[in-house]
Amino acid sequence: MTKTLVSNESGYTLVETLVAMVIFLTVLIPLGFGVTAYLFDRKAETLREAVLLAEAQMNTQDYRASGESVHDKYTVNTEIELLGSLMEYRVTVTGIGRPSLPIVVLSKIIELPR
Repeated sequence: MTKTLVSNESGYTLVETLVAMVIFLTVLIPLGFGVTAYLFDRKAETLREAVLLAEAQMNTQDYRASGESVHDKYTVNTEIELLGSLMEYRVTVTGIGRPSLPIVVLSKIIELPR
């Protein structure tokens, strides 16, 4: 019985194992780059949409009241703070599922007329 186990040389050779690893990696590496590129593109698209929403809100120049509005996947929150003769107008864009994590915050300070 012991001699049959020793004389039985069936199995994979080092060359076969290396060839299998090369084939596996030629598929795995491009797949990894593709998934990574997709995730980064998705984040960039989210940031672009949030910046456009914040800029649109900032350009309305309606500085009368603070408030919150919902646009598709985003919540746009506007805040007004008076600092003496200055007014700070802040627009914060967050995701609907993550209100505590802002995507974009734009702020401008306006001097009030005397």
